[in-house]
Amino acid sequence: MIRAYNFLANAGEGQDLYFIEKIIDRNGSIIFQHPLSQDKVHSTLSIEGFPWFSEQSIEAIKPFLLLPKLGSDSQSIDPRVAFLTKDILGEALRRGSNGQKTKVLNRYDIAGKTGTTNDAISTWFSGFHKDLSATVWIGTDDFSSLGDNEFGSSIALPIWVDFMSEALINLPEDSWRPPPGMSYMQVDRQTGKQTDGMDQNSYFELFLEEAM
Repeated sequence: MIRAYNFLANAGEGQDLYFIEKIIDRNGSIIFQHPLSQDKVHSTLSIEGFPWFSEQSIEAIKPFLLLPKLGSDSQSIDPRVAFLTKDILGEALRRGSNGQKTKVLNRYDIAGKTGTTNDAISTWFSGFHKDLSATVWIGTDDFSSLGDNEFGSSIALPIWVDFMSEALINLPEDSWRPPPGMSYMQVDRQTGKQTDGMDQNSYFELFLEEAM
């Protein structure tokens, strides 16, 4: 889920995942820091697993690997499609019951989506800012139902909001400007077609320019 949402947060560019960003000892000294640049990532051993495992251990214990590395053919998607999806998820996060839960964050540069499986066995909320993606999963060890009235919006989203209320403090506001090749068009609410009327029956919608 985090990898998928990272494509949206990073304007269509996928990012490889890792377990640990850094480890600090009792004196505040950093004893391990994950290499963040791509050049270092490709030249450093064992970065997909825990830092104290050797490369041989990582190969032998497959569950410690998160996901296979992204290949060059799966590294990116059209940034306009990523922005369009992000724009939809941003509006969904500000409306209805989701909007009531997230308004405490007082941010308009975040987006996300709830998820609930059949019988509420698993519930999620995945959301992101330009510089941070976070997913909350709620479920049981034996995959039993959480209850008839439990949903991603009722139990996973509030945890995400609590986390982001701290995490967003030092993250700058994102202007959310669409990439080149996109335009806003005035649309009639009933017909879904372009209109020149400036009334309550029309609104502005975002389109790829070749679709206009």
